[in-house]
Amino acid sequence: MSLIPQWKVPTGLGGRWGFDETATPRWLLVGHRESKAMLLDFAPGKIVKSVNQHIAAVSDGGMEGQSRFFMIEGKSPGRTHVEVRDPKTNALQSLLAVRVKKERKFRISFHFVEDKGGNKTVHQPGIVDNLIDDLNNIYQSQTNIMFELWGAGELKLDFHLISGITEGWDAKKKEWTGDGTIAPKDLWNKVFATKGDRSADFNIYLIPADQPVNTNDTLIFTDLDNCIIEDGRQSLTYAVAHAVGRMLGCPITSDPNKMNQLMFWDPGIGSNFFSRSDDFIPKHCANIMNP
Repeated sequence: MSLIPQWKVPTGLGGRWGFDETATPRWLLVGHRESKAMLLDFAPGKIVKSVNQHIAAVSDGGMEGQSRFFMIEGKSPGRTHVEVRDPKTNALQSLLAVRVKKERKFRISFHFVEDKGGNKTVHQPGIVDNLIDDLNNIYQSQTNIMFELWGAGELKLDFHLISGITEGWDAKKKEWTGDGTIAPKDLWNKVFATKGDRSADFNIYLIPADQPVNTNDTLIFTDLDNCIIEDGRQSLTYAVAHAVGRMLGCPITSDPNKMNQLMFWDPGIGSNFFSRSDDFIPKHCANIMNP
């Protein structure tokens, strides 16, 4: 009994390659005018070809260990498939869906907040270059989205941050929702309208917490292209990358089987809060973020 040819990501590239093995058929995102390497197991002698070479071209790089090495080049935006067929019967044995996408760019401005009482975020503007690099490392290969630092500066509010962000509660389900609420909302709406960078695509406000940072779970509030992130024990990269996903329209998930996904957000709090384990962006989210 012959084994079915299986596509996989080359060793060391991890879960940020734009390859979704949970999709049916397995799915790969390739940037327009870019190429990606893929490995194919159980495929000696198999015929491997792109259904539409004008969208994605496939070149065989020979054997790499027990796998065949292929380069898949994004020739023009669109959808196609890479077929793996038996050389004797021409029977289709495996299929890889390929989506070639144009690059999408977004400008981000960061605001480091101090309230009327002198309470400041623990973060400093000097971290923003690394933050943008981290975002691009997560998003570029998985969505062909790139981020540009557009601004970073301190922002003094003329009101007190009494409780910052409060975790939302679903009274019917009797559970935390994962969505934050802010108060006073009318004053924050004024900040968004008058203090935000109107030339940026996203404005991110980093605010102090009313609890010790090393024990406070990071909370997020998003409203269209505005985002408030409260200081907390989760890394800022962890919070910002997820928050950007929300602003790009991808829904959060609290499914414990999807803890490796960027949009995983545990609705629990305190000792019951579980951080996500990776920054994987599946097919459906990638297509929402970069249609």
